Amino acid sequence: MTTTTIQSPAAPQPVTARFADSLDNVLITLSDSLGPEGLVNCSDLFNQTSLELLGENPRCISIANTLTIQLGREPDLIPDDSLTFLSSNGLYNRDVTPELGLEVTGTVTVEEPINPFTPYFELFGPREVCRGTVNVTVIDVTADARHEMDYFRTIFPMDTSDPTIYYDLHNLQKIVSQEGVAGDPKRLSFQVIRDVTPELGLEVTGTVTVEEPINPLRENLEYVIIITAINRFGGESYIPSTQRVRRVTKPLALTLLGPNIVDPQHDVTYTVSVDVCRELDMMTSNLQFTWSLFPPIIDLSGFTGITATVPKGYLQHANSYNVSVEGMLTDKLINKYTIG
Repeated sequence: MTTTTIQSPAAPQPVTARFADSLDNVLITLSDSLGPEGLVNCSDLFNQTSLELLGENPRCISIANTLTIQLGREPDLIPDDSLTFLSSNGLYNRDVTPELGLEVTGTVTVEEPINPFTPYFELFGPREVCRGTVNVTVIDVTADARHEMDYFRTIFPMDTSDPTIYYDLHNLQKIVSQEGVAGDPKRLSFQVIRDVTPELGLEVTGTVTVEEPINPLRENLEYVIIITAINRFGGESYIPSTQRVRRVTKPLALTLLGPNIVDPQHDVTYTVSVDVCRELDMMTSNLQFTWSLFPPIIDLSGFTGITATVPKGYLQHANSYNVSVEGMLTDKLINKYTIG
């Protein structure tokens, strides 16, 4: 007679939990591979106290013996917090028959990331403005830990020959930020203002709107805006993000938008952003643009609107080009802008 003993496996338990270096995920390692694999509902896995730490709409993904939590918007989870699995969570031993599988059980403490990324972001905004207010948008944010970071700005004139232009200018100020209109947590909008008296500030929920009172940015002088950030773990942006801007006296302020590094095997499109600085009768005025490329490997003069496209195959690897646009009002040249 032969006897076979069937031994039930131990219930999977969390062994370690650690923030990913990107600070937006938590990786939980378990004692056994889990099933089912793939996307699972976080609210089915963790108790309410744990779930509230994960932010708005977190995502949980089970692969082998690793459960990855993609943190939601505005999480409160920090190192040394604990995560506790619910009973009846639906995750079992993967490599045994269903009747022998046991559910995940236990509590795990979340550890710090090993080599956390430092915050970094790009700035998107105008290169020319009509007044002293500059609207800047933060895009492509990394290592923000899925939480609104604290942003700080300063602004310098590029011309250092006149020391009086520094007066009340270089102040490292915290900027109030808000989530973008589209609800994308990677886009935060600011207004960068110079020389504003507090009594003239107009507070608006989630942002700050102010009227330029006395000393706007000097005309036809280039400035550089510098913005840094600190995430909720205290990590500071190692490389500050910068944006150059100039206040112009021309009827229009132009900003040329488009990539600086391109793939020559794809079409490249540039767009000009227009800010009207003076009162113009657009019903009687004819606004058009003249585009050019240097070296002139292709004629862009056929483009007269706010966009121009360089077809694929014309630009060459490792070469530099300048794309220029001139704004024409009726028959009068009013502005020119170049991007290289």
